[in-house]
This record gives sequence, C-alpha cells and structure tokens, in this order.
Amino acid sequence: MGTLESFLAHYGLAALFLIATVEGDVSLLVAGVMAHLGLLPLTGTILAGAAGNLAGDTVWFLLGRRHSERIRQSRFYWAVGHRIESLARRLGPWQLLAARVVYGTRNASMVFWGQYGLSLLRFLAFDLLGCLTAATGFVLLGYLVGHGTAALAGELRRIEHWLLLAVVAAVAIVAGISRLTRRELER
Repeated sequence: MGTLESFLAHYGLAALFLIATVEGDVSLLVAGVMAHLGLLPLTGTILAGAAGNLAGDTVWFLLGRRHSERIRQSRFYWAVGHRIESLARRLGPWQLLAARVVYGTRNASMVFWGQYGLSLLRFLAFDLLGCLTAATGFVLLGYLVGHGTAALAGELRRIEHWLLLAVVAAVAIVAGISRLTRRELER
C-alpha cells in the first residue's frame, strides 16, 4: 500500500479531512477507490472530503476579508481587479461553484470573495454546495474506477512519491505566493 493510501487507511476520515483542506482532487479520488475496497465508508468519505475543502476555503476567504484593503491597493489588483469584479457582477457567488472545477482558481476565488465583501453566511452556503458537489463527483469517480483497483494501485505506487512531491510543491508555491503578495501589499 502506498504512502497516501496507508495514511488514509490508518487515520481514516480524519486524515481525509486534513488532506482535503489543502488538496481536494487526487485525495478524494484515492479515497473513493478505498471506499470501493471497503476501507472507508462511502458517505463518510464524501462528507469528510467536502468538510475539509470547506474548511480550507474558509481560511482563504477569511484571509481575503482580513487583508481586503491591502489587496485592493496592490499593483496586481489595480491591473486586473476591474476584470475580476466584472466577472463577479455577472456570475455572482455562483462563481464559487465554477472555481471547484477550473484548475488554479479555487484559492484565488476564495480570497477574492473575502475581500469583495461577500457575507460569511452567503459564502458558506455557496461554497458548501460547491464542496459537496465536487467531493461527491471525485469520490464517486474513484469509487466507480475501483474495479480496476489493482491496476490503479500499481500506478499510484509508481507515482505516489511524485504526487507527494506535487502536494509539497503546491504548499510551497502557495506559501511563496502568499509571502510575495504580502510584500507587494506592504509596498
């Protein structure tokens, strides 16, 4: 059993919750396969993944809320803010659902809506819907491909170190961007 699989098998839904706060695609697919194998409960897997995603999104939202003035004063926001706000006016908070499936927009969307002034209650309502929808889709996809688990597990074992490296790199990139943004906002 690979590292991610072992971690999920050993710590169960609590581990999935924690992983899903940072990464909500691959972990949910793997958890879906594990649910197919009977190692995790299907409904619990969906709920833990969605709750983890919601917790992570809420942190990004609150960071946007807390630093809204600095964000609005940044050069980046002066350059593209009007386009983002135009899109926000057209789609409204429904954009939060699209951010679940448009790679690379999830965290930025959460920060944007925090600084834009969306109420926390409305944010939670829209994002909960998006998190439940995405978690259901990813977990069920993993569950449905569970019949090919032996082949998938073999593939995951071959690339699990790369997946772990990708998650670590993603965290480092987010930390770096956060630091650069903080420096830019301080100027």
